[in-house]
Parts: sequence; structure tokens; C-alpha cells
Amino acid sequence: MQRQSLKMFSDIVQMAVSGFFLSSPFYNIRAAAFSGAVTHSLSTALLVFEVTGQIAHILPVILAVLVANAISQKFQPSFYEGTIIVKKLPYLPRIRSRHIGSYKVTTEEFMRTDITVVAKDSNFEDVLKVMTSTEALEYPVVENTESMILVGTVKRSELIRFLQTHDSQQPEDNQSQKLLEGKLSEGCTIEPVTLQLSIWTSLHQAHNLFELLTLQYAFVTSSGRIVGCVTRNELKTAIEDLANPRNPK
Repeated sequence: MQRQSLKMFSDIVQMAVSGFFLSSPFYNIRAAAFSGAVTHSLSTALLVFEVTGQIAHILPVILAVLVANAISQKFQPSFYEGTIIVKKLPYLPRIRSRHIGSYKVTTEEFMRTDITVVAKDSNFEDVLKVMTSTEALEYPVVENTESMILVGTVKRSELIRFLQTHDSQQPEDNQSQKLLEGKLSEGCTIEPVTLQLSIWTSLHQAHNLFELLTLQYAFVTSSGRIVGCVTRNELKTAIEDLANPRNPK
């Protein structure tokens, strides 16, 4: 009799505890935390409130989502980032921790230095050489090839129009040829450079700029002189090398 009473009491306690933890509020908390951990977003808490209409447990739901996000972002990419990685789409990885030394790495260490520039006073032949040497969509324009002071950028379409304009004119003598050669600054629209990176810009700062402004590339200058260029490929390689350092040979 005593054993039956104890068993009945334990069953009642188990049912009460199970019912308490499986009730709607705790379902909401677990669902919001799981969804937030998978997607790395905080909006799952708001979605739970909108769907269920229960905001009495707003504090535990938000706390659960914050903790789940913090732990998940520390160890794995989100569901969306994982899909991008699996499909091998263009992807800029996140810097997940400041402890990997992203502030100590500067753009001078990972920038691309083999850049093709166009001088502001370039003539027809100079522009033609640049156009045939590379197929870039935009070129940095410098004051001259000696100072390498960056003054702006010019699009490839502008250079093509510049070549077509001069090619369509047929001079009759050498004097006319000199007059028709012209300069790049007179026949093309040079757009100003709104953002430049310094050689001392850290990897962390460059990553934030690329993410916030959705940049595809940025020129690196030193005292106004162009010294390199950073694209998303260089940025991605630098982050991956920092997170997974290669073993020295």
C-alpha cells in the first residue's frame, strides 16, 4: 500500500513538472532560442510574440535568444551563411572574435600591389596600352606616373569612348595629329574617390567598412600616393589565414 502511494505521488509530481515545462511559455522560450541560434538573429523573439500574442514572458524570451545567439555565433555560421558556403557563392566571412588579432594585421600585409594606373595627362597611346594590358572595369587615375598621387577613378567605358573619339578622327598632317591626341583629363570624366584605406588600416576596420558600405574594392594610399588595392578576395583570404593559421614549413 505504501509503495503504491509513493508511486502514485511520484507519477503526479512527474506529470505536474512535465506539464509545467511543456506549457506554452516554455515552448515559446525554447522555440525562440533555437530559431535565434540557427539564424543568428534577434527578430525570432519578436516573431514569437506576434504569433502567440503572449508578451508576459518577454524578459526570459529575449534573454534566451541573446544567450543562444552569443553561443552559436562563437562556434558556427548561421543557416544562411552555411548555405552560401555550401553553394560556394561569393562570401565575406565574419570576424567572430577580437582575440584572433584582427586589429594587429594591417592592409599593407594583405593588399594587392600589382595595380594598373592611368595618368591624368595620358594620351591616346598610353590609354590604349592600359586597355590592352588588363580588363578591369575601373582604373585609378593618378596625377602622373612619378608622383602616383591618386586623384580619382575612370571607368572602362569612358576610356573606350575616349579611344573611339580619337580613332574616328583622321588627321591630315603631323600638326593635326598632335592636336587630336589630347589628354585623358580633357576627354574623360574622372570621378573622385570617396573612400581610401591607409596602409595602417587594420583588418578589423577594413572588414567593417566593406560590410557596412557593401564595398567590392578599395584603394590603399600612403601620403596620397596609391600603393595597392584591397578587394573582397584579399579580405577573405586574410581573415581565413588569421582564423586558421598555416603551419610554418
